[in-house]
Amino acid sequence: MPASISRHPLGLRCLALVASLAWLTPAGAATEEALRAEVAKPLQAAQDALKAGKPADALARVREAEAVANRSEYEVFFTNHTKGVAALAAKDTATAQTAFETVVNDKRFSPAERLNTLQVLPSLALKNQKPAQAIQWARRYQAEGGQDRSVRLVLVQALFNTGDCPGMLRETQPLVLADEAAGQKPSPDLLKLTGNCQLKTQDDTGYLKTLERLVALDPQTEFWADLLPRLQRQPGFAERLQLPTLRLMRQVGALEDIDDFLEMAQLSLKAGLPGEAKAVLEDGFAKGALGKGSGAPQHQRQLDSVRKLAAADEAQFAANEARARSAADGGPLFNLGLAMATAGQADKGLPLMQQGLAKGVARLPNDARLHLGAALLTAKRRTEAEPLLRGLGALDDHSGLADLARMWLLAVR
Repeated sequence: MPASISRHPLGLRCLALVASLAWLTPAGAATEEALRAEVAKPLQAAQDALKAGKPADALARVREAEAVANRSEYEVFFTNHTKGVAALAAKDTATAQTAFETVVNDKRFSPAERLNTLQVLPSLALKNQKPAQAIQWARRYQAEGGQDRSVRLVLVQALFNTGDCPGMLRETQPLVLADEAAGQKPSPDLLKLTGNCQLKTQDDTGYLKTLERLVALDPQTEFWADLLPRLQRQPGFAERLQLPTLRLMRQVGALEDIDDFLEMAQLSLKAGLPGEAKAVLEDGFAKGALGKGSGAPQHQRQLDSVRKLAAADEAQFAANEARARSAADGGPLFNLGLAMATAGQADKGLPLMQQGLAKGVARLPNDARLHLGAALLTAKRRTEAEPLLRGLGALDDHSGLADLARMWLLAVR
């Protein structure tokens, strides 16, 4: 899960630093500190070039000022400051970093002006592939009261680049939680960096949560393909939930391997859902996962067999409905509806599932609610599915059922 945070605040900082040059002009300088004309003239020309959007010209004028002999301490300071701003505007980050480092501690800076310069140094150091320096400057910026979020993001990237995953995670977790508390979406790049470090530190629980956040923001198949198998491997995950997990993988396009298609078809048959098994195998053939290589004849035999079973099962739907309606428990009616819905007859199956659940399903009623919610979402009936799945997702459950309910809502939006 490679990632980097590329949005450094150099552009905005450049504008602020150009504006900060005004306080250093000769007219506003203290009487005991002034620029000689031979220094002032090229530096004024540099400022004019910057305001005109010509940073290369500005740097050339700064070099003229640097060539003046016997410059005073103030002239050196003012020249370096102007040089840093011009280099920043010209995207010459190496020159900008060196120039700002020479002036940032100068007594002429007010605390606010120093903070303005400190804010840009971490980004410069990181762009110059000096992450350790970026960390030092970011820490100092924070120590002097800087609160800008962009600097913290630079710090996160620098910590990651130096391999300090524990340190990076101490920075990312509050950022993510703060975004969520404010109703904002965390940065996908930030989440990817977090996930990388959680993998390196073997924080499986944390990584799973990060993947869930990622699919909520950016439901890429690769994220789902990483998330759902990991969920199945979590301690305590119920074996009975393997089929609904594979069903979700198929829904999001993450069911790709031969073994996954064959396993799902087998579990569907075991659950009394030959219509679903047929649909899964046909999907596997359509995607090119099945029907190729040395296993092709066996795959075809399996499909032929399952098609016969599905046809026989469908022929009994009407008779089975009469028996299911006469049962004291709603389970048989619900299961018949599930068989219909997963066989492609959602218009007939969903009402039976709803009626069976309303009648009362004695065995694993929450599993039934999960199946119904997923089937409703698949049929694009989110308004009906959402209350069911949100209720399940809020349960204090360690079997994996609550996790699956939440993820179905994320998958079908």
